[in-house]
Amino acid sequence: MNFHLDHTASLPYFMEKTTFKGLVFLIHATKAIYKFLLSDYVKMSKVSIEDILYDEQDILLSMDKIEVIDFYQTLEVNGIRFWCYTAGHVLGAAMFMADIAGVRVLYTGDYSCEEDRHLRAAEIPSRGLCSNINQRSLDGSRDTEIAMGAYQPTYTWSGKKTHPRSVYGYRMSLWAEHLGVLEDCFCQPETLECMRKVNSIAKTNWHIYAAEEHKEMTGHLMQYPIQVNKDGKVTTLPGHKCFPDVSGKVLGSSTNLPDALTT
Repeated sequence: MNFHLDHTASLPYFMEKTTFKGLVFLIHATKAIYKFLLSDYVKMSKVSIEDILYDEQDILLSMDKIEVIDFYQTLEVNGIRFWCYTAGHVLGAAMFMADIAGVRVLYTGDYSCEEDRHLRAAEIPSRGLCSNINQRSLDGSRDTEIAMGAYQPTYTWSGKKTHPRSVYGYRMSLWAEHLGVLEDCFCQPETLECMRKVNSIAKTNWHIYAAEEHKEMTGHLMQYPIQVNKDGKVTTLPGHKCFPDVSGKVLGSSTNLPDALTT
């Protein structure tokens, strides 16, 4: 669990617009950043009162209901004991261990086992069942997300020549977070101008990431270091069979796990 929108954006709606009566626990840093990040999301959404999913007042009300938990602090609710481990990834990111009648399950979203200048590496408990089984979880030495773009010209909102307001605001927030900038062309993601701008930023970030000299990137979206020829064959970029900071192969390696268990 962390403060990124793909983890927290639904909380105000869930807590203030539904019949949910349960408890919500966040790490101190996650709760603090959650307030500012979602407030920006609401402001950027440009949604009418009729269409808005929630407003800043709902965010403030949800803040009063969110309880905080420290790393390693053990709490118990309805006979279920739980505590947190650091997950790396971003400030406040946590993995939750739940103990239910002696059975332990580790619930985790994004995590990274690589320590950097700002964060400790994720702590992997020696006991527990992992409830996030995907390629990134199975190889926690890399903190990587693959992004793709798509355009639906026959979608209803395209025909109306307008933006689906809440989705539009959410998208712009994500682009600002991942690209580090907001450009006018982002309002029309189907245009060549937008595609070229995003590709330019992603390629520049990859070169910075792969370089020996440290330099700050614009956002953190990078080109994945592969190339596809006219016949559809996928190869790595020249000189980059492995990621520069770890030994992981760019094209991956085979696994004995069934496809149904991996994504």
